[in-house]
Order: sequence, then C-alpha cells, then structure tokens
Amino acid sequence: EILTDKISNEYVLTKLAELYALLDNREEVYRWVRKTIEVSPVDWWAFQYNPLLEKYRQEPEFQKLLTETKESIRNSE
Repeated sequence: EILTDKISNEYVLTKLAELYALLDNREEVYRWVRKTIEVSPVDWWAFQYNPLLEKYRQEPEFQKLLTETKESIRNSE
C-alpha cells in the first residue's frame, strides 16, 4: 500500500481502476478512480466512457463523483 500511494501517473492510476474492475473489487475501483481524478481532474471523461467500468458507471456514487468533478472543473475556469 505504501508504494501504491506514491503513484501519481494518471495512466497507471486508471489502469489500476480497470484492473480492480476486472477483479470485481468495488472498493478498490473507487479508490483508484478517486486518486486518478485527484491527480488529473480532466481525466474524468475517460471513466465516463471506459467499458471496463460500465458496471460502476450506473451506480449513484460513481455518477456523483463524475458530476462533482465536472462542476469543480467548470467552477475553476
């Protein structure tokens, strides 16, 4: 866990979210989606269309996370 907390490359973070989606580990999917958005908020769109995250995309928590990120970006412009 200490090593993974040091990852700051959005591509790697996204791949971790995808990996955990394939493993059906909801908690870790959300962890890595949040971390990716924290590092690179503009990458929210990749999660909106990523087929590996389709199962999670329908969840209210996931929708809320994407909506809040989009609003935060809009408000910062």
